[in-house]
Amino acid sequence: MAHRINEWTPQEDAKLAELYAANLMPGQIARALGRTVNAVDSRRRKIGLKRDFVVEKTPPPDDLAERVKTMNMTQLVEHYGRARTVILRWMRELQLTQIMAGVRKKAIPANFHKMAVTMTRAELMRLYNTNHVTVRGWLEELGVTPLSMLERRAQIAKPVPIKIEEECTVPRREFKSHTKLIAAEAAHFLRRTHQSVHRADIQMYEQSSHTWGDVNNVPHRGVNQYFVSGKGVMWFDDLIAYAETKGFKIKELI
Repeated sequence: MAHRINEWTPQEDAKLAELYAANLMPGQIARALGRTVNAVDSRRRKIGLKRDFVVEKTPPPDDLAERVKTMNMTQLVEHYGRARTVILRWMRELQLTQIMAGVRKKAIPANFHKMAVTMTRAELMRLYNTNHVTVRGWLEELGVTPLSMLERRAQIAKPVPIKIEEECTVPRREFKSHTKLIAAEAAHFLRRTHQSVHRADIQMYEQSSHTWGDVNNVPHRGVNQYFVSGKGVMWFDDLIAYAETKGFKIKELI
């Protein structure tokens, strides 16, 4: 934790000189001394410490001009893993004078035009995990009108099955209950090594009529399928076979 503003002790100056001679970066030195980076740099200049080498400045990335159109400063810092001052230097070198304010503009989901006509704005916000400004922009850009609250109340009073068009000709596959149980255990096993493993036909939120497969354009709404990070969407038997290559044993169910 950084100290409050106070005088540097001779011991701290000696430690600073030692760490600086070891070519540690300012952030590392600051953590070691419990000081801020600015305090370390200021003290280094005051006592005349210099490097024996010259650090070459990293040139601006080729895609920076495009990134600044859709990302704000915080997102640029996170994306490139560089300090704010470095991002600003890159922008000066490329003579970029404008940057996004607020949140980044999200790309319109591929199936948004289909889902929008079956849901209210509030439901679309929950479904795509975004805010009302983004949803409104998507609707205006596509020229699509969502359901009104009156239309939603009428549907609740007299439910009408929602039909999602299937753009894939791959037939839906059915499985026995025992296979489904094995697939669930295989999915649990794969979660040890994969960041995300989940059913593709789960509801997006409570009382939602749409599944994860709807939002992600998975054939048959993701029924009888799992999503595995790094592998994609897999049928139950394919998931089990993949888990077996990772060491899963079906006998673990017994």
